[in-house]
Order: sequence, then C-alpha cells, then structure tokens
Amino acid sequence: MDYRKDNWSHELECFRKAVNGSIDGYDIDIAEHYIVDRLENDAYADRTYNRFDIAVAIFNGSIIEGYSSEHNRKRKSRVSSMVTPSRLVLGRDLSGNWVIVVIGMLASTMFKVITCYPAISSRHLEIIKEIEDGNC
Repeated sequence: MDYRKDNWSHELECFRKAVNGSIDGYDIDIAEHYIVDRLENDAYADRTYNRFDIAVAIFNGSIIEGYSSEHNRKRKSRVSSMVTPSRLVLGRDLSGNWVIVVIGMLASTMFKVITCYPAISSRHLEIIKEIEDGNC
C-alpha cells in the first residue's frame, strides 16, 4: 500500500499537470470501463463523478495508497485489465464530498483514471478524520 511512497508528492504534481491541460507533456485519460460500466450504469448510483469532479479531487487531494504492478495482479478489488502501478488519491469533488480516484501509471508521463468511488471505507474515514482534525 505504500509502494514508492517517497515519490508520491512528485507523482501527484505530475497528475495535476496532466489534469491541467497536459502541461510539460503529462497526459491523463479516464478508463472506458469507468465511463461505460460505472458512470452510466444505474447499478452504480454512487459513481457519478465526472471529469470536473475528478480534476477537483486530484487538485485538492493527496495520494494515500500506492500499489506496484505485482500488487495489482493479486488484488481482488482490481476489476480493470490494466496491470500497472497505481495510486489512490483522496480528495473532495465539486460538491465537497470525499472521493477516491484510482490512477494507473501507464508511463512516466501517461496516466489513466481507472475508477472513482466515495470514500466510505473505515480506512479512508480514518484518514479523513485526521485531515479534518489537522493531524495530516
């Protein structure tokens, strides 16, 4: 979960450059499966985060977890066919709600938003509480 944590601040800056219009050649896209299987699917009513929500969450968020390619091969929660290093960004969407944005690192300048979901798990709520209490 802490894969290459020393690089997270740099990686987050790269994600922000990508979201902000491909600054310095960084690029980010949203996975097709998120748009088709999640965003436009009534079975996932809690997955209504659009490009703006995702961008805002990345700009005001922090990386809270990191997985290597090897970890992603083994994770039961991995639904995407992509096997790349990934980072979980915790931030607020346009409405101010906490959201997790999962970003796959395809190359040093190319990223893909794999999925987004509400930050409601106990481990995420603990981090949110620390942030809101000013302990992070």
